[in-house]
Amino acid sequence: MWECDEIECLVSMSESSTDVFESLESLYLNTLMNFRVFIKREGAAPPSWQSNSTFSHLKKLTIGECPSMKNLFSLDMLPNLTNLEVIKVDECHQMEEIIAKDDMVEDSITHLPNLKALKLSNLPELKSIFHGALICDSLEEILVVNCPKLKRIPLSHSNGLPPLRKIQAYPEEWWGSVEWGSDSNSKNALQPLCVFQESLY
Repeated sequence: MWECDEIECLVSMSESSTDVFESLESLYLNTLMNFRVFIKREGAAPPSWQSNSTFSHLKKLTIGECPSMKNLFSLDMLPNLTNLEVIKVDECHQMEEIIAKDDMVEDSITHLPNLKALKLSNLPELKSIFHGALICDSLEEILVVNCPKLKRIPLSHSNGLPPLRKIQAYPEEWWGSVEWGSDSNSKNALQPLCVFQESLY
């Protein structure tokens, strides 16, 4: 979906809403100037995601040039995203968080068990991937290019570091200043995997 300026959300959901996009495996959104959220809540209370299959088969998500988005996911969406394998976000200049902080929930541990690739580029306002710890047992590749305000990578593995094969970072000075999880030794162990280049692939 691209160049649809009137779209602000994909789903307008109330407590009684039925499952939508249950079978969707790949989602591409580009140049949606007013797009803000995937799910717009309707009614007094949010829907129960535990009984809802919306986006439950989604494997690949690509977002580009959506300047009104400030966060990618709400925390209560994550139980539906266990099949997600690839996240790509590029040129969303107001994006501040990948997983939005929920003031009603203490910083916690959450999981994206099948995530293999996380690619974040040209996000000048991005400050956070997640405020707690994000367990990604399948993560093989991470790209962070031109995200100068991102100071912490909260990704980890159930038994230590995720099985990463490649890290692309730019500029190189950013890698020098970023924190990786809560273990100061993690970044040193990952240094040999780093490629410092701006070009996207």
